[in-house]
Amino acid sequence: MKVFKLLFILVALFFATNNFASDFEELKKKAEQGDARSQLRLGITYMQGKEVEENNDEATKWIRLAAENGELPAQYYYGAFLSSPLEGFKWISKAAEGGYVDAQLLLGDLYKEEDSEYVEKDIDKSLFWLTKVSEKNDYISVGASFRLYLMYEYGDNVNKDKQLASEWLKNALNANEFDAKHIYEASEGRNDIDAFMYLMLAAEMGYSEAQNKLGKVYIYGKKYFNSLLTSKIVIPADGKKAIKWLKRAAKNGLADANYQLGYIYLNGVFNLNKNKDYMYEIKPNRTRFINYYKLAASKNHVKAQEELNRRNTFKSDPWSKYDMPTPNGGLITETN
Repeated sequence: MKVFKLLFILVALFFATNNFASDFEELKKKAEQGDARSQLRLGITYMQGKEVEENNDEATKWIRLAAENGELPAQYYYGAFLSSPLEGFKWISKAAEGGYVDAQLLLGDLYKEEDSEYVEKDIDKSLFWLTKVSEKNDYISVGASFRLYLMYEYGDNVNKDKQLASEWLKNALNANEFDAKHIYEASEGRNDIDAFMYLMLAAEMGYSEAQNKLGKVYIYGKKYFNSLLTSKIVIPADGKKAIKWLKRAAKNGLADANYQLGYIYLNGVFNLNKNKDYMYEIKPNRTRFINYYKLAASKNHVKAQEELNRRNTFKSDPWSKYDMPTPNGGLITETN
């Protein structure tokens, strides 16, 4: 049996939007009379252990009863977290077929997995469920559209198609209901696919902090995780995308983006990924890295200021001599 605490996290938002009576005896009475919503609430109450002593067996019993009585969230939660994979898939599918979008999204993930305990891999079914969720055109559809973007952007079990990937990314952006700052904040402290989704959406919406962080992600690449039920995804290092996003953040006035660009030109970036789509090399360039550091320092970036002060003590090679035009003319600016 999987951890019950996770279940509480998943259902907290669901219950927060409903005005339920807090009286435990009244709740139990309704549950015993067969009210499916009360059965689910009672199961959560036993799991949470606030109004009654925590009891995992009772929690599982009542959530299962709610599922059997047609409560879609209960079917999803029981199937995903409180039962065996074989039985769980039956309940997840039932919730999905009943229209519960979280279950539909999960099926889209599960059918894409190589070694899923729940179901045999079937990309056509994965695409079916992800597309179905994406067509709802509300915020819940953002995750499905973004998954489809990732699949076509990186050729994940489908033919790589940059144009189709771009369309799915636009679909995710169009369905997004929140401003860039809140989207970015939602990505902080997370370690799942949604973290990357929120980060990219905020960057695409022009939020400089997100653009800067996304640039850093592409310098090194990063692993993200869909959920406890699905495997990790890997965002590969990509030099072109790293430079693209750092320059956008720099253009939007973020000092740290100038510092990061300076650091890249100080050390050079050589992408060792053998996939030719991601091969990209930045050779060390003293003129560029010094001028990027100066731009960062002019915006009070402490590390850039410290580095400039330290290196300016080298009498044999003062940085001032590198105030030279760049190959395309003029000193480096945030748009170069």
